[in-house]
Amino acid sequence: MPADAIVAVEEGSDTLLSIKAVSEEMSEMGLSSAVLVSDPWHGLRTRTMARDAGLDAWTAPTRQGPAVFTRESQLHGIARETGALIWYQLTHYSADFEYTADQ
Repeated sequence: MPADAIVAVEEGSDTLLSIKAVSEEMSEMGLSSAVLVSDPWHGLRTRTMARDAGLDAWTAPTRQGPAVFTRESQLHGIARETGALIWYQLTHYSADFEYTADQ
């Protein structure tokens, strides 16, 4: 991918705020589809938030990194993301209360 095709959107202190910022930037550029790269457990919540923000989004899970190193880290990630997804679907707020409770 050419370097001039990459746009950094350095906003957002959690996934929800970052998705909102990216969605706004993409809308201004006339873009509406995205591939989101994240750990396998975070992908569904990220995609759900992106679609709620108006993006036509797909996910590409990573296969390396701390979320997939051990069975313990995998179980932690699955449990956390399951709870965070349920919370988001019920409230449309991030599970990271400190940052988005007032958004």
